[in-house]
Parts: sequence; C-alpha cells; structure tokens
Amino acid sequence: AGAAVTDTAPAADTVKNQPPEVKVRDWMHKVKLAPNGQCVVIAQLSRASYLDGVSSHWAPKVAWCVVWCCLLALPTAHIFMQIDLARRQICDVGGEHALNPVGPQHLHERLFCDSSATDSSVASCLHACASYLNFTAVVHDTFHLSFLELLLVVVMLPTFVFTYVVRNARSQHNQEEFLYFCRMQEAKNAVHEVLRHKVTLENIFKIDFLKRRLQHSFKAWRGADDNLKACGPITDAEFELTKVRSANDCLKEVMGPVASITSAISAERSPDLPFGIGYTRDKNDETGEEEDDEDLKQQVVNAWDMLKLHNNIGGKEDRNYKVLFDLKMHTEDSWKLFKKWIEQNYKEQLEYITTQQDIDAQDSGEKCHLVENVRIHDILLPRGFSFTHLYVQSMPEDGKPFQIDLRGYKKGAQGFWDACNSCVASIKSAVVDNEEYDPEEDEDTSLLDFRLDKSPLVARFALSEQYFENMPMEEITRLCPNIEVGLAKPRPSFTEFVDGLLQPTVFMLPSGDEEEELPNILLYTGISIFMGDENPFRAVVASVRRLMEAVSVYLQCAGLALLIPILRFTSGGEFFPQPFAIWTFLNTLSIWWLLVSFFADFHIARTRLSLIGECLGILYKNTLAPPSATSGEDAKDGDSEEKKKKEAAEDTQPFELVLGEMKQSYEPGSDFWKQAWRRKYDNVRNWHATVRYLRIFVSTSRLTAQTMLAAAVVVVGALLVMSLAQAVAGPSSDSA
Repeated sequence: AGAAVTDTAPAADTVKNQPPEVKVRDWMHKVKLAPNGQCVVIAQLSRASYLDGVSSHWAPKVAWCVVWCCLLALPTAHIFMQIDLARRQICDVGGEHALNPVGPQHLHERLFCDSSATDSSVASCLHACASYLNFTAVVHDTFHLSFLELLLVVVMLPTFVFTYVVRNARSQHNQEEFLYFCRMQEAKNAVHEVLRHKVTLENIFKIDFLKRRLQHSFKAWRGADDNLKACGPITDAEFELTKVRSANDCLKEVMGPVASITSAISAERSPDLPFGIGYTRDKNDETGEEEDDEDLKQQVVNAWDMLKLHNNIGGKEDRNYKVLFDLKMHTEDSWKLFKKWIEQNYKEQLEYITTQQDIDAQDSGEKCHLVENVRIHDILLPRGFSFTHLYVQSMPEDGKPFQIDLRGYKKGAQGFWDACNSCVASIKSAVVDNEEYDPEEDEDTSLLDFRLDKSPLVARFALSEQYFENMPMEEITRLCPNIEVGLAKPRPSFTEFVDGLLQPTVFMLPSGDEEEELPNILLYTGISIFMGDENPFRAVVASVRRLMEAVSVYLQCAGLALLIPILRFTSGGEFFPQPFAIWTFLNTLSIWWLLVSFFADFHIARTRLSLIGECLGILYKNTLAPPSATSGEDAKDGDSEEKKKKEAAEDTQPFELVLGEMKQSYEPGSDFWKQAWRRKYDNVRNWHATVRYLRIFVSTSRLTAQTMLAAAVVVVGALLVMSLAQAVAGPSSDSA
C-alpha cells in the first residue's frame, strides 16, 4: 500500500499534520475498529498482486476444479471410447452385417466372439453386439477388466469435488481464524504467541516439514546439528525456549506436545549467577585475612553440574549441545557500558567477525572467542565464548522477538552498531497501547529503562561443538591448561573443555568511580544449554517413523489402486492389458490420486485431533492436579528486594486457579494479597483463553473430519448399490 489517509472524525484533528503512514498508525491506536465504531479507511494502493486477486475469486477455483475432474476422468472416458470404437468395427455397425458379424472376430489378436460359437467359453457375436453393455461385458471377460476399475473413478469424482470445496472452505476458515486472533483485545505478544501455535499446528503434518525434521535429526546423529550452531538466526523455537515467562503460560504448557514435534531442541537455564563465573573475597573478622566466598564459588560449580546432571550431558549417549551466556541489560546505562566494554575488550574479534561474509565465523574455531575471563561491571564472562547475537525477547510495539545476528556486514563493525542503535531507537520510540508508564510518577525512570526492565536487551555469548572441533589444539591447551591429553587421548571431549572454562575465578568488584560514571547499571546472566535429542540415533528413528506415517497414506492408496491389476495378473492376465495398457495405467493413477486426496486429508485431520486430544489431556490433568512451582533465582547482595520482585514476576503457576491455605494472615488492602489475587485472576483468565484457543484450533480439523465422514458414506453407499446390482443380475455376470 502506498499513501493512505483516514476518514474518521475522532482522530482527524490529532493526526492532521502528520505523514500518511503515521496517520494510519495513530488512528489504529486511538480509534476502535468496526464493528465497535463506525469508521472508514481510505487507502490508495500503489502495487497490487493481480495473480493473488484473481486466484482468490471463486471463478478460477471452479475452473481449476473442472480441469482436475476432466484430467482424472480422461483415462476412463478414453477406455469407454476405445470400447465403443471396437464395437463399431467388430459388429459392423451400419454395415452389411450390422450387429451380427459373420465368422470369428478378433480384437488385438485375441478371439473376441464367433457367430457360430458352440463352446460356452467363446461369446456369441450376436449376443456381444446386441448392446453396448453386452459388448463391454465381453471385453471385460476377454481382457480381465473390471467394472469396478472403471466405475470407481465415476464414484470418487463427486467426493473429490466435495472435498475440494471443503478444502477451500477450510482455507478461508483458517484466514478468518487468523483475522480473529489478530483482532483479539489482548497484548500483542499474546496475539503473536497464539498465531505462532496456530501456524505450527497447520504445518507440522506436511511432508516438507517432516523431511526437514529428518534431515536435521540425521545431521545431529552425525554430529553436525545445524540447529546447534552458534551462527545463524535464532529460531522461533529457541526464542520460545529462552522465555522466562510467556504471555499465556497455561497455553504454553498445554501446547507442549505440538512444540516437541516442531523442534527436537530442548533448553535449560541455570539460576542467575550473581557475578557470572566470578566470586569475591571477604575479610575474615577474626584473622583479618581475605578468604574466598565459598558460597559464590560453589554456586558456579553447582549451576553447571546440575545442568549436566539433569540433561545427561557428557554421558554415554553423546548428546549434542551448545553452551550460552546470555547477558541481560535492563537499563540504558547497562547498554552504554556494554558498548564501551566491546570497544575495550572485544574490538579485534568484532572487526574480524563483521568482515567475514562467506563463513560462519563463530563456528570456525578461531579469532572470535574471549581469550581470557573478562569482567563487565559486576559480571565475569568466561573465556572461550564468542559474541553471536543481540536480541530482544519481546519488542514493545508488536510483542515479537527481534534479533541482530553478528555476522559479516558491508560496513564492517559500523554496520553492526548501526543495526543495534536502530533497535534501541525503535524500542524507545515504539507506540504501545495501555502502557503503565507515567513520566510524572516515574521521574527517576526513563521510558527506555522502563521498557528494558520488562524486556531487556540480551547479548548472547555462545560456544558450539563446531567451534570446539575447529579450534587448534594449541589454543585448547592454552585456554584449559589443566586438561590432560596424550597419545591415548590426543583431544579432550567438548564437555571436558567446557568444564575447564567454567571454573570459578576470583575477581574485583567495580570501583566507586565506575558506578558514578554510569550509576544505573543492572546486569544479569546465567548458564544456558541448548540440546538436541538425548539419543540422536533414536531421534532419527522417530523422524523416519513420523515421515513414514505420513507417506504410508500414499503407499496404502497406491496398494488399493493396484489391487485390481495385481489380482488380474495373478489370475493369468496382463498387469495392464492390451490394447488398453496405457489408459488402464493412467486410470490406475487417477484412482490413486482420488484416494490420496480423500485419505490424506482424513489422516491429517485424525492426527491433528489426536494431538489436540493430548493437549486437552494435559489441560485436564494439570487443572485437577496443578504441578508444583519451581524455586526462584538467587539474589545479588544489595539488589535483593528488586530481585525478589523480579523473581515473583517471573515465577509462574498457570494452573493455580484458587488461593489455598497460607501462613500469612489475610489483610485485604496489603500489597501481598493484591498481588496474590491479581495472579490468580490472570491464571483464571489465561485458562479460559486457552480453552477458547483450543476450541478454535479444533474447529478446522472438525470441519475436515465431518466432511471426510460424509464423503465416506457416499463412497460406501455407491459400492453397496453396485454390489446389490451385481447380486440382482445373477451369477451369469459374475465374471464381469
């Protein structure tokens, strides 16, 4: 769309002197759309897809259906035309011996009939030429053709038209569902989350998706999982896994079976580490000497050990994974400090990465990683990790994730910083509906700090197995001098290498001068791991099984279509008899395609309904017996109150719908009880929204399933009529 203006009275005065695109945006935010209010949008289209416009009309769809019906019916029609032509030639229609030829008659070098036949094995020409049906019956007896083979196309064509119409109705229904979700009176990140689940549910049963899943699982089995590279865009599945809390946690848990099919990647994150892999020394009051803070030291060790224990990392299964340090920046000062830190401690690596446009630098094994443990404010980042992405989990304007991939740029490092500054400017200038920020009440908090507190800028530092495998052995021993290698074991494992990197290290906290320069710094980090399947070979088998389940519909339909030719061949006839070989083969293909168009939709609808049934089972089970909440994250010294508030906001029990017994006494006006009631209110509201979404998700599949059942009734009814007609005709026509 090009220039656009609005013809709405409520917003006309407020947007009079603004550019057209700003007028539309402001109007969308200030005026309710129809049917809530009477309003008209006038837009001038500068470009239009004529092909999309024509194809969306009903007439091309009808024409396309007619073309398909003609193509599918052509082999059967041609066979009947060949039979009619043979009858005219053999029976001498319109000739001297019309309908009563003299002597034996042959069709394709086979004895077809004989006017003086006395043997019951040879048909009488007088009987064969009496009518077209009699002639067709003799053709079937001579060449072992079957009425069912020809009439099945005629029976299936009406069901094909019926299912084609319903398929188009289903497509339109899906579009209406998307429009409904987009117009929901919900936060934009909640709308985006529901739309993503809807798209996933529509795509996971497609052959292309299952083929890609098999390719990824096979590469993971061979130790080269593309999904676990440090480079490349962060996928939607990864963004979903890195969320601390989604817009609707109830929906997220319920849709777990769908997410497990979408991606084989799983993730786990440790609690926030107060100082990264660093720890401080405290002065002993008795001896006056400085001693290591053993609690902080043990916290780093426990974080990594628990991740390995929970996910069988480094075990016999040889699980593929990558390790991440996500540095979350919750304030503008934190972002300024990070840029300054990059210029001082990561400048050479940044320049190298941003000038490499032909390789995945952060998986190449050289010149990208931190060469030593480096402090940024009160966080100590480990050596060996490479800066790969800057991302935001949820942009304020549309709720969607946004990422900047650190890769090669035409402008080098400047191109990367331009993209970063543009991202920060977009966060600051975004137009957000119903935002709780009040400049007068929050005088000490800027708008950017307010938004970054809800969805911070995150700098991702990653270490992948690909980077480790490509790293020179000299660099490995320099980074981890305590690793034992020798002739029997020339190279350590990836887990041993990570163990050597994540050793607690003492460091000095920032001085007062640093805090005075940028006083409002709030950084958090923790160890995250993204893992492939626990048993890669078993994942390959599972992917093959899922693909074969989808392909089995096509194979089973092929078996049904070939059943009659196989029976004909086993009884002594030809697989595709002459003179109808080519057209009987094409007729078999038509039968196969008609069966596929019917049973493929039926299989997808049945599988989707089964999957939604699993989701409903989770909803039912967790509603009756809510799972217990997980423990919160540890707090930093000096930030405990703020961290506790953040922990309470991130902790979630989506199926806790009622307030149970509590030790704290009930005080109606207290902040504690307000927050408790508000959380239960949100849980109940999200629960009802989840039920509504599942009903909408199932509506499309229910439409398809009902259509398939109705079409099945038609097919079975037609076959029943054919069977009854054959029974009434008597045993004389059994051979036909």
